Amino acid sequence: YNTAGPETYANQKQITTSVELTHTFNEHFSMRAAAARDEHYYDAVRRVGAQIPPNQVPLSMASTVVVTGNINDDKRAIDSWQVDFTGSFDLPFGKLKAVVGTSSTDASARIASFVNNNLPQRNFPIFNIAARNYSVGNLAAYVPQATGYTSETRLDQVQYALGTLTAWDDRLTLLAGVGRGTSATYIKQLLNATPAT
Repeated sequence: YNTAGPETYANQKQITTSVELTHTFNEHFSMRAAAARDEHYYDAVRRVGAQIPPNQVPLSMASTVVVTGNINDDKRAIDSWQVDFTGSFDLPFGKLKAVVGTSSTDASARIASFVNNNLPQRNFPIFNIAARNYSVGNLAAYVPQATGYTSETRLDQVQYALGTLTAWDDRLTLLAGVGRGTSATYIKQLLNATPAT
């Protein structure tokens, strides 16, 4: 049940930048380098109908709804790059082509959400639009939601080498390759403190 109202908003922005460079040294050797960055931002302030008060059971008798304030502040970014070198040679018994390179992808995300359970006039009749208060309240009154902050970073890296040999007038092709990949993920999350009893 959405009770957003005029004071609420949601902004989303995405920025993508990429570049690719190639260079041929001579008839045998060439190089390629590419990089890209993708950024995504999302922030929002809104009111949301969180629940029908528990004393209004059965639901057919419900006449009011409890609303809460929510704030989202999210950011995601991906940085990636790749570099490889290529060599091509005409041998007496065939054509040899070899590629050696490395690539890396660094992805990070921050997802933060805050809640305000003390909005003014939080109970209002469902069908009485005039009685609703659309205020989002004091922004300082918003507190992090349970597990409402998560930060994650992932780094993937690959090193590789590929080779092809074409012989017998292109009737036979031999392919060989070797590679190594690593991946690491780091997650940071806020947890609720357990109250003393």
